[in-house]
Amino acid sequence: MRNISKERFVAANVRMAFEDGSVSFCIPRGATLADISENLDKVGKWHGKLVSIDVRFKAPDGSGHRF
Repeated sequence: MRNISKERFVAANVRMAFEDGSVSFCIPRGATLADISENLDKVGKWHGKLVSIDVRFKAPDGSGHRF
C-alpha cells in the first residue's frame, strides 16, 4: 500500500453544483484555496445556493491519473 501522506497532489479541476446547474473550471498550478474561494464567490452571485463542490486532483508526476 502506498503512503500517500508524503505525496503531493495537485488540484486540477473544480466542479461546483448549484441548485440551477453546475460550473467547472481548471485550477492553474500554484493556485490557493483563496483563489478557489474567490471564483466560488463570483460564480455564486450568478447561480445562487451552492449544493456541492468536487475538487479533482492529478498525480504529482503529471501522469494524468486522477484520485
